[in-house]
Amino acid sequence: MDNNPYKTERAWAMKTIIISLIGIWVLIASPVQADLVELDLLALGCPTVHDFDTPQWSYDFDLGVEFSSIDHVYMDWSGEISASMVDHIGNPDPYPSVTGIESAIGSYPSYKYLYRWGGIISYPDPETFDEMTEIVEGSMPLSDLYDGSGIITISYTLPILPGTHWYVEYGSVSINKTKLIIDGNVIPEPASFLIMVLGGLMLRINKNK
Repeated sequence: MDNNPYKTERAWAMKTIIISLIGIWVLIASPVQADLVELDLLALGCPTVHDFDTPQWSYDFDLGVEFSSIDHVYMDWSGEISASMVDHIGNPDPYPSVTGIESAIGSYPSYKYLYRWGGIISYPDPETFDEMTEIVEGSMPLSDLYDGSGIITISYTLPILPGTHWYVEYGSVSINKTKLIIDGNVIPEPASFLIMVLGGLMLRINKNK
């Protein structure tokens, strides 16, 4: 009978490696289900009221997860938008115009953005909205978010008027919910753990050689 303790330890280590590899294969080969990862911007300090004097708000986020793929990115937000008022040469009475809020991910020139305009439909009352809208405009590839980090920006915006028109009153946007939602496949943590275990075992085997 061979009672060599090194051979016994080596055999045990090899069995553990084989079992770990099987576990990793099962994790990789299993059907991947999409995950919805949310980031509550109000909880991170995003202002609830945006008007002409409100500075642009931005936040460097880290979701604490990584993605193998991302299918969609959404803004889930709600609030009220009041119209701005515009006047122009030859018009005796100002008229209502849209006011907007912009959400952007990334930095110029590589970013994705979404505008939400409103205020006219319900004028003179504020226009309410509650919607989850996909962010599709812009050149930033969704793969830039695979590491779970990025920059999100929320800012007040207005249409650019022709030279014969001007604003006599600026509208505002009140927000009571604003969440960034990423719809993608999160890399499972157990796989990372098993890889670290394998690395430790291989170092231990090489050390005992």
